[in-house]
Amino acid sequence: MSTSAERARSLSPAPQFKQGTEVSDRRNSDDNLIDTLRQKTIDVIRSAVPRDRPVALLDFPRYSNVGDSAIWLGEIHCLAACGMAARDIRYMCDVATYDEASLRDAVGNDGVILLNGGGNFGDLWAIHQQFREAVVAAFPNNPIVILPQSIHFREPGALERTAEIFNRHAQLTILVRDRLSFDLLQQHFSASSEMCPDMAFCIGSLERPVRPEQDVVYLARADQESQFSDDGGGFGDIESVDWPETGAAQQWRIGNGIADFQVDHRTTARSLRAPLQFLTRTSYNAMAKERLAVGSRLLARGRVVVTDRLHAHILALLLGIPHVVLDNSYGKIRRFHDAWTTGSTLTAFAETREEAFEVAGAMLRERH
Repeated sequence: MSTSAERARSLSPAPQFKQGTEVSDRRNSDDNLIDTLRQKTIDVIRSAVPRDRPVALLDFPRYSNVGDSAIWLGEIHCLAACGMAARDIRYMCDVATYDEASLRDAVGNDGVILLNGGGNFGDLWAIHQQFREAVVAAFPNNPIVILPQSIHFREPGALERTAEIFNRHAQLTILVRDRLSFDLLQQHFSASSEMCPDMAFCIGSLERPVRPEQDVVYLARADQESQFSDDGGGFGDIESVDWPETGAAQQWRIGNGIADFQVDHRTTARSLRAPLQFLTRTSYNAMAKERLAVGSRLLARGRVVVTDRLHAHILALLLGIPHVVLDNSYGKIRRFHDAWTTGSTLTAFAETREEAFEVAGAMLRERH
């Protein structure tokens, strides 16, 4: 695939996207890259997570972000590949349902605590960072592994506070998804650290769930990580979409009901930990699968995807959809792309939205 700059030079200033053109079905040209990143992830996790001990997996994403649900499902797949089926995970929780006493009962003095991966290590998404710090402080003797994260702090004081808490823990491992995050760990943290691809790669290649019905899906962030949130929705005549809300899907109603019971009746929930954990594991995995299906169908509507979301990039790659990637507000996506996906035949990186849609037009013309 030619570079985005080469594409941009060869294009007219205002590409027109026609509805109704078809792209032929083909094998995912990035299968080898996906397999390589999946195996790399499994190898890192197998080395980082002690075996033959109780395991807990914390911070389920009980919210609308499709990418975080893809991470969760990738973690379940990865742990299974390492010999730990979902039923072997003694304790799962989200931020709201976390109960320190229940976790302590589940893992004992030497069980392994895994904290969900993603892009919320830092001070942009405070609730998850505060949760992470509370768990690390409360369990100083248990091995803790923070699954692959991108790190970003706006305030030096917040970084110093996190480092002070984490550096007290003798058995902490922090996995990161890019070189800048790794360098930051080396400078400020005493924890064991390693670079690792995103956990969603452990899902493996996916079948495209629907045939494309439009030329371009523009999936754009509408939150504090967006470069373009002040510019309004869409670009020219192309409307933007973001991950949809969870809605009223049955698995979300059931899962939220189980979670709300644990929050509202903590003492009773503690006494019913075993059956509730069975229900929690089942509901979390069903909820995550529903979110992944929603996101996959949304992306698959397009013959080409333009996005500034990291997991729209990763899912488009897993689904075999050509796509153009823009960076987020602080460089997370560029850093990840540089670390792991520059070899993708389906991916181009653009610096501006103008360039992104020019490249998308070139992708469409190449596939007619």
